[in-house]
Formats: sequence, C-alpha cells, structure tokens
Amino acid sequence: MKILLVFPPGTESVITPPLGLGYIASVLEQEGYSVKILDASLERKGTDEVLADIATYRPDIVGIMVLTVLYPRAKEVVQRVKREFPQIVTVAGGTHVSVLPEETLRDMEPDYIVVGEGEVTFLELVRALESQGNTGDIAGVGSINNGVVKVNSRRDLIADLDEIPFPARHLMKFKEYFVNRWTWIIRPGTTILTSRGCSFSCDFCANVSLWRRKYRQRSPQNVISEMVYLYDNFGIKSISFCDALFTANKAWIRELCREIVNTGIDFTWSCEAHVATLDRETMEIMRSSGCRALEIGVESGNELILASMNKGSTIPQVIKIFSLAKELNFGLVAFVIFGYIGETEDTAKQTIDLANRLNPDSISYMVATPFPGTDFRKKAAERKLITSDNWQDYDSFSTAAMRTETLSGADLLRLRNNAPIAFYSRKKYLWENVILKVTRGGYGIKDTWRNLQRAILNLIVFTSALLQLVMRRLHQTSGARIGSE
Repeated sequence: MKILLVFPPGTESVITPPLGLGYIASVLEQEGYSVKILDASLERKGTDEVLADIATYRPDIVGIMVLTVLYPRAKEVVQRVKREFPQIVTVAGGTHVSVLPEETLRDMEPDYIVVGEGEVTFLELVRALESQGNTGDIAGVGSINNGVVKVNSRRDLIADLDEIPFPARHLMKFKEYFVNRWTWIIRPGTTILTSRGCSFSCDFCANVSLWRRKYRQRSPQNVISEMVYLYDNFGIKSISFCDALFTANKAWIRELCREIVNTGIDFTWSCEAHVATLDRETMEIMRSSGCRALEIGVESGNELILASMNKGSTIPQVIKIFSLAKELNFGLVAFVIFGYIGETEDTAKQTIDLANRLNPDSISYMVATPFPGTDFRKKAAERKLITSDNWQDYDSFSTAAMRTETLSGADLLRLRNNAPIAFYSRKKYLWENVILKVTRGGYGIKDTWRNLQRAILNLIVFTSALLQLVMRRLHQTSGARIGSE
C-alpha cells in the first residue's frame, strides 16, 4: 500500500519538521510500506496543490496531522480528497483530534481518526485496511458507521520510547526548516524529541490531557545514537531539543551531557526548560556539553496569575535562573502570555516590566488562547470569556479568541503587538545583548565566534524594532497634524 502523510497548508512561519509524521512514517517503512511526507506549510502549497500531489502519487491512504489553528485547512483537504478521490482512505490524527475525537468525526468526516500516539495505532489500521480485516476494535481508532460515531478505547501509552525507530527524515526537506536561531549561520540544524509528556500541569497546555499526566523519556544512549546518526548521514551538528520539558530529570540530563562530550563531536544544542528544574551545577554541565540556549516560559509578571496558571514557578525563581544563565553565557528565549484570566492593564505592565528586567535575547509574546483539552478553556468558558470558536482564531499571535474581565480581544492584540517593538528598541537591549556580547568573549575561540553571531542577530532585531518605532511615531505625528487642520 502507498501512504501519503500530510502536514496541512496554512502556517506563515514553519519552524520545525513534523516529527510526529516522521515517526509514523518510519514505523510504516520498517514494515515494508511505501510512504511519502508532504509538508504543505513548508512548501507553501495550498489545497489545490496538495490535491495535485495526491493525484500524481495516487496513494491508497492519506493521513493528515490536525493542529487546532490549522483545523479548517485540514478539513478542506480531507473533504476534497473524499470528494475527488473517493477510493482513497482518509485518516486524521494529532492533538486536536485526540482531545476532540467525536467532534472531529462529525464535522471533518474523515474515514478514520487516530487518537493519541499514532505509531502503533496507525500501523494496525493500515494492516487491517490492507487485509480488508476488521477495523472496529483497534484501540485508538474512531470512525462513523451508519451515522453512528464510534471511538474505541484509548491505547496504552508506549512504555519504552527507545523501541520507536528514528523519524524518517529522509522523507522530509528537513534542512529547509529554521530550527536554531543560535547556530544556523555556520551549521545546519534539526530537532530531536527525547520525551513525551510533561511533569508539570500548566492549565493552558493540552499536554496534561493528551499524555494523561505521564512523562516518559528515551534513554540517553538512544538519544546519542540519533545525534550521531544525524551527524554521520546529514552532517548535523546543531540540535534543538523540542520536548515540552527537557530538564525534568537532572540525573538523566547529566548522563546525556556526559555522553554528548564522549562522542567527540562538536555538537551545539538548545532546549526548553522550566526554572524550577534548573540549578547551577546542572546548567554548568549542560553548558560544557554544548548547550548554547535555553527557552523558558516566563508567562506572566504577576504572581497571582502564575499561581492561577498552575505554572509551578515564582518570579524570584525566574529572575534567579535568568541571571545565572547570563552569567554562564547562555542565549535566552522567553515566552510571555498576555490575557490570562484576571489580566488587567496593570498586570500586563508587570509582565512587560519583568521582561525588560530579564532582558533575554529574544521574547515570544503571545495572546492567551483557550485551546481545547485544557483546564484553561474550561475556566474561560465558565466565565464566558471565550469570544470565538473559529479555530483559525487560535494562533496565539495575530488573533484573539477570548477576552479578560477588563480587556477586550483587541486590547490583548494591542499589548502583544506593541510589546516586541518597545522591548527590542531599548538602549538596555542594545547594550547588553549586542555590545557586551561582542566584547565579553566566551569559552574559547568558537564560543567567542558564536557570541558574535548572536550579537549580529540581536542587532538586526534591534534595528528592525527601532525602525518600526520611528515609523509608528511618524505616522502618529502625521495623523495628529491632519486632524488639526
């Protein structure tokens, strides 16, 4: 059988390869099936072009990954495939499908859905379809039969992640993804997933319901094998670990870092971290093994909001870890959310002030989004704060799907749009993140060179923000003059 796995059209900025599809593809290839991966977002293909590719490849099965914000595009692809190629079996999976299985079946109308981890479930479904066997009892599969929606019991989570083959990167144009801001100038990079789930329970994250509050990790040796494989086959020396939480287990991190050093390969890497899991000793070990950047969810500058989020961190912890990270010469990325329940102009200003104090290299400002499957959505719905159920409004950046008790969706977008320009155009940003990075040096010649790269990138961001600020003020001045005439 021929299988086409599709990441749907629609995102403006593709950052990472679709590893979920890559894992499913590798399992299918291991069993002898012919598989292709089409990332329509990366290739900037619309639905018509996706359908043209399907007509050329003529697969027996089309599987599509469904993220909440891309749901309308995924639905369009599925329904057109069913209409124009009725002989092709359509299968939908992904986070959105897993948290809203019945709704997806009724509205999107794929032939089948896969709920939860897809590797084993999708393989069993393909085998059953190939042999024309019974699909009705496969754990994790859902379908509609004679108008009746049926979603089978969920499959147990895969106990040993080491048993899953590495993602089928040879089926992706993975070198075209922008995955590592810190080292892309001099070396290609890609992403690796070392775990599934998260040991924290932030209420705005669907990980809690998706992974049933269980956290599983691959062995350090298995991760190293993938890193060496990437180096030997693709020349990859820069890794972005894309786990929801990479730093949950300090003993695991220390063993992995020792193994990275033992490879003798000059790997550099970055990861997402939680401040409650970091300390000086762990960070020094990470730094010595090639870690160059930490991505940290700050979320809010208000303690009450952090507690309501169930974030598991405090502002003093955040300040301490950011200070330590700067001392150890890490690049820093912060994530900030405007618009959580209880947000006001005053609490938003506290967040802006904290971000300015932390002064990371980069900040991702987002609008709070009540994603399905989260406790946050339940709370927002109870308070009647959700303003849109159009999934296209759930991108967290350019649209708002909710309000707070005192701020409208337009207010939240104003905060989100103004904050980056104000942050990057400050003198403190220029001084600490450009000038001092050039002059301070680093851990040897290579590290000094990477500092220079980082300073150049930060200077570009600073200049862009400053120009936007100047243009905005000129526009305001011009508007004021016109209004006075």
